[in-house]
Amino acid sequence: MSYFRNLVIFFLVLSWSSGTCQGNLSVQAKECHFNKLIQESHPNLQVIIKEGIGSISGQSVDEDQLHFAPLGGGMSHSKLFVFSLENHQYVLRIIDPRGKERKETRIKEVLAQKAAASIGIAPEVIYSDPEGLIMIMRYIDGHPLTKRDLKEKKLVQNLGTTLRRLHQIRIALPTKRTQFDRADKHYRRIKEKGIALPSNFSTLYDTYIQETRGFTGNDVLCHEDLNPGNILVQNGTPFLIDWTGASYDHPYTDIGYLTLMSGMNQDQTLVLFEEYLERKPTQDELKKVKLAQARVCLLAALVWFDFSETDEEIKNRKEERIRFLDQQLNSPTLKTGHEYILEGIVVNPFSAPKEEVRKFALGFLKEYLIRREEMGLEDRASENEEGNGKNEFKNLGI
Repeated sequence: MSYFRNLVIFFLVLSWSSGTCQGNLSVQAKECHFNKLIQESHPNLQVIIKEGIGSISGQSVDEDQLHFAPLGGGMSHSKLFVFSLENHQYVLRIIDPRGKERKETRIKEVLAQKAAASIGIAPEVIYSDPEGLIMIMRYIDGHPLTKRDLKEKKLVQNLGTTLRRLHQIRIALPTKRTQFDRADKHYRRIKEKGIALPSNFSTLYDTYIQETRGFTGNDVLCHEDLNPGNILVQNGTPFLIDWTGASYDHPYTDIGYLTLMSGMNQDQTLVLFEEYLERKPTQDELKKVKLAQARVCLLAALVWFDFSETDEEIKNRKEERIRFLDQQLNSPTLKTGHEYILEGIVVNPFSAPKEEVRKFALGFLKEYLIRREEMGLEDRASENEEGNGKNEFKNLGI
């Protein structure tokens, strides 16, 4: 499951639905029989699906009594189903072997979720095959993190505790792909495709790269996609799901991502961070969390810019396209990324008009600039070009 598709699902769940679901995937009414599920699965998967189902009870299963309810949403090469067996509910995740997901990525997801489940912060993994194509996990009868949840101080504290415990896990993973790696992938693709970016973007990205050195070292196991749809709340306890992007990374990447994408205010962020640290944070630490939040805004902008122009539009003069983006970015009516998050507005980069996709990308770039300005970092990009950047991270403890 690719990172930008996960981001799309996040914004789709920002309507803050309160229905029972497994993460950001709602249970659909239509069911399918076990035999039909097998018949419609890739031949390479049929045997291991049966093996996985059988492993739950350790004995033969009455296949006539098994029915699977599809979970709505999901990836193009991944299917999820809810089913009941012996008075317990489970989720079956199937990845089509013809998909683009690498084996290392599939295995990484399974290993990370198993480790998280062992300390009670993720659904228990009942079965997984050696290739990581099939996974069966316990169904969490909860709801995605909501604005109402964030009003409960204890729940916000529980999120801080969950993050701290996650970051204390030590396991070996077959691959590493940090938040910066993801951002850089999209930036390179944008350049290769010839997509226009605002005139200041190159300088901003150079500064982003320099600031990355403050988010390297002391790496911990991170979830890397802690949007509200990937946090299930059950009786006040948060469970983290969808470990596809799990990687070793700087701990503040998870903290910045969760607090920004959930729409937490400063007080809620402070409550979570104090619980995470088990002490009051220093001013330098708080500034670094704010910078981590801003970096997520730039990442979101890059993801949507990657899909912001058609092949025909790219053929037009780049200078004119850049000038138009600059005008839009400076428009007082342009919605900010924070406003998109709080209002639950999503622009699907695959199907929405490109003009809307561009505004969405620009909105998060605008949010990035606003947050940098609030931190007193608005002029640092130009300072770097003048060779005065050596001490610019001093006040951030970087």
